[in-house]
Amino acid sequence: MQGSGVEAALARYGEAGANVKAAIQRILSGERDEGTLCEPLNYMEAAVIRAILEGIGGKG
Repeated sequence: MQGSGVEAALARYGEAGANVKAAIQRILSGERDEGTLCEPLNYMEAAVIRAILEGIGGKG
């Protein structure tokens, strides 16, 4: 997924997923620090972010 497709997918999170949406946008901007990205997230949201980081090889 790239460009507007990513934005469309993130829009589905709505206000309830604002923190995870922000973390995904930060990953797309180049952020790779798991601790920083996951700090404001609950355990389920953090698991999503960890999976994304592992998938792109940027964990840590």
